[in-house]
Amino acid sequence: MRSASKNSSPTKLAMNLEPSLLTSTCDDALRATDLQSIQHLGVSEIVELQSILMHGNTFGIWETPAHWAPFIQEGLRRIDLWRRILSYIPVEHKAHFSLFSNADSAKRYQINRAQGGYAFAFQILIGAVLFLKKYLVLCRIGPSGLGNRGNGAPLDVTTLIIIAYQHLPALLADSITRHLIASRSSQKSLFFGIESSKPIKYFEGYTPFNLQTFSSSARGCLLTEIKRMKKFRDLGFWHDAPLSKPHLNKPTAVAGSAEKVEAEKISHPHLPLPDDFIAHMGTCSLWLTQELSGSILTAADFVYSMFSNLEHEFSQLKKYHQYLHQVEKFLQNFKWTDSKGVEIGSLPFELSLSKFGSNSHLKRKEVRVDNVWPPRNFSQFMGLMNTLQAAHLFIISMSMAARRSELLHLQRDCLIHSKMAFRMQLARLSSS
Repeated sequence: MRSASKNSSPTKLAMNLEPSLLTSTCDDALRATDLQSIQHLGVSEIVELQSILMHGNTFGIWETPAHWAPFIQEGLRRIDLWRRILSYIPVEHKAHFSLFSNADSAKRYQINRAQGGYAFAFQILIGAVLFLKKYLVLCRIGPSGLGNRGNGAPLDVTTLIIIAYQHLPALLADSITRHLIASRSSQKSLFFGIESSKPIKYFEGYTPFNLQTFSSSARGCLLTEIKRMKKFRDLGFWHDAPLSKPHLNKPTAVAGSAEKVEAEKISHPHLPLPDDFIAHMGTCSLWLTQELSGSILTAADFVYSMFSNLEHEFSQLKKYHQYLHQVEKFLQNFKWTDSKGVEIGSLPFELSLSKFGSNSHLKRKEVRVDNVWPPRNFSQFMGLMNTLQAAHLFIISMSMAARRSELLHLQRDCLIHSKMAFRMQLARLSSS
């Protein structure tokens, strides 16, 4: 099974965005063109739109400003779309594209100078990159969101990074590979429309059934993009989209090896949490919030004062690492105390904290250590902060008996001081 998460995949993280700038660039792009016309734009026109949207001005490259995605690794803020598509092409078919491994080498070969199959290969590759660029621009400024929460809204820049890095390159590479295999048997041009100078149809006859070669987790992500393309097509914004359902009149293949049938996934929804789990989590959560939270917040004030001046200056790596070193020195001398001021020498339960920040040469699976106390670096301290936040969330969820959707909609100011609750507590104490 192939997975769409080839190499490292980006993680969608919280960002400190500039909503006004994001909106203004969308407005500028819509003044330059309309949503219906994006699907028909050429290379120069789409690069001009990309530049207006502040995603770079190089065809084949999708860039994201650092201050829009400060916590995304630098390599993902400048994605080579040529390489990403080629990375998903199976090894046995990569010979067709050996001359065009990246945007720079592709520029050296014009279609009228290429010979034989390389003319087709160049058209296929440059068309795929153009397809991906136009789709990203449309998602950036068009009604791209799916579902109730994001329906009709443009996608955020981190979602676009994920689409540009893995989802769309995987889909396009799979379509290209299928057409390459078909062209070998039919001895015809690799794609519909190449010989007649018509736009290449990458997803002509492509259906969700073709995703069976991907892993189950990858299929879910790719189906989301197919639904998004179908939505654009229904709105008149996109013409080349896979079929949402397979052809019902397609004959069943009886020759060849049997297709592998995945085992049925049996789920058990709405099972209650075990009593021993609730008891242990409740004990740990109460201790964290009542005994350790004071020290954590005191240390957090220092860390916040150290990093608050950086905000949009994450490109200043030297300054950033100096601050990390100062945080480590602070934590070495910090005295962790409970609610009564007694120093905490060890925790009453095991707590796993990441050591990835101090041992970046290790693999992730090797860098989680149980019962690390006290925290010694910025990474471990942030893990402790996350644990405290999770403890508060656990207490609230148990108090509310909330559904998942209700918990997801809670805001930071969801807790308010209730005088009535305080009076009820006094009444219980006086009656006991």
